[in-house]
Parts: sequence; C-alpha cells; structure tokens
Amino acid sequence: VGTIAMNNNGQANNNDSRFIINLKNNPEFNNNYVVIGSIVSNFNVLQEIAENPKSNATIVKCGLIYNI
Repeated sequence: VGTIAMNNNGQANNNDSRFIINLKNNPEFNNNYVVIGSIVSNFNVLQEIAENPKSNATIVKCGLIYNI
C-alpha cells in the first residue's frame, strides 16, 4: 500500500510514460508493473487527491529511496 509504479504503452521513445500511485494492494499488477518507490509520509495528501481527481498536484523535493 502506498507504492509508485510506472508504465507506458510499450512503444519505445514515445514519451508516453505514466506514474501509477497505488493506495491499495493491486495483485493484478504483479508481473506487469515495476514498483519504483513507496509513499513514506503524507499519505493523507494522496487520499485527498484520490477523492478529488480533477485537482492539480505537483511532486516536488523527490529523491532516492533507501532501505525499501
């Protein structure tokens, strides 16, 4: 719960990558997407975005994740 993955449409060099933020377990993603990060704080902000999907959000001050 609280993981970040990335996918694209499978075509190379098309700038079509998307981030997927999982707020719950999604077993159907297993063997299809690679988790590239996890939510370590402010999970409530993601829940608020999920409840208001037409709101704008900006990711700032992101960096490397250690000790996953």
